[in-house]
Amino acid sequence: MRPAGEVIERALSGPLGLEEARELALGILGGELTDAQVAGILVALRARGEAPEELAGFAMGMMERALRVSVAADLDIVGTGGDGAGTLNASTAAALLVAGPLRVFKHGNRSASGVSGSADFLEALGYNIGAGPEAAARSIEATGFAFAFAQVYHPAMRAVAGVRRQLGIRTIFNLLGPLTNPAAPRVRLIGVASPGLLRTMGEAVALQGVEAAALVHGEPGIDEVSPCGRTRMLLLRRGSPEELSLDPEDLGLRRVGLGELRVRSPAESAARFLAALRGRDDPALQLILANAGVALWVAGRASSPRDGVEAARGLLEGAEGRVRRIVEASWP
Repeated sequence: MRPAGEVIERALSGPLGLEEARELALGILGGELTDAQVAGILVALRARGEAPEELAGFAMGMMERALRVSVAADLDIVGTGGDGAGTLNASTAAALLVAGPLRVFKHGNRSASGVSGSADFLEALGYNIGAGPEAAARSIEATGFAFAFAQVYHPAMRAVAGVRRQLGIRTIFNLLGPLTNPAAPRVRLIGVASPGLLRTMGEAVALQGVEAAALVHGEPGIDEVSPCGRTRMLLLRRGSPEELSLDPEDLGLRRVGLGELRVRSPAESAARFLAALRGRDDPALQLILANAGVALWVAGRASSPRDGVEAARGLLEGAEGRVRRIVEASWP
């Protein structure tokens, strides 16, 4: 790798190419740079704005350092996080609902800025979030669902944990979760916290060669398909990206307020999820169905987002039992 000062100057002058970014990520995660040098590079990228090639290249480097997992996965529903909304864990709840019809390999972490991350939520349900690749392969085979806890699958990230904590700002690593699922599922539903990230993240996902993906940002500022207002979407399906927008009514859903979706803890998020599965008319059900329905549509299991929501609604029958089996299968 080139001298750190040269790399920082290069990062400031213009976007790094895919291979440059990959080599830089490998150098950072391999401990070849000092904390001060890493901080300089991360700040330089953030100040200029991370380019799609840089996101995809860093993701390649992370994946090379990740634990290997041999599973054929259909889907990941995942967000960048960082929206600060404090809502129920919609992506994870939706992933659990559609597991079975689709083989879901959910990638996630504990919350960095909100109330409950996907790992916190699953842990509150009783799921063994510390399970490694062999256990994940058994689980997805038995139930159609497995979870990749980022702290387990990406041990090399410990090399930058201290720097990121000291900086206290969003860096490129905060955007890489949706791009670094160890199973590389063929379809992705990715929520972004800022509408300005839709195109950038979309181009990065396209560079990874996925079969299909939808990047979404929902009103009033959440990294989910929103039942509160309009959702902006960038759809990627073998060809040019297509920009779409969806209102809750387009999905056949009741519009709800953001405050009705907020939770105070992972335990509350898990309890509301289970109550919704039992048929309780909780506003959170609108959020879960919106994301599950769009995921089914993007994965080719429904002819439209609205039909996807209806298909997701049909999956509510017996869902609590399926979730219980998913939790049980996560343990030895």
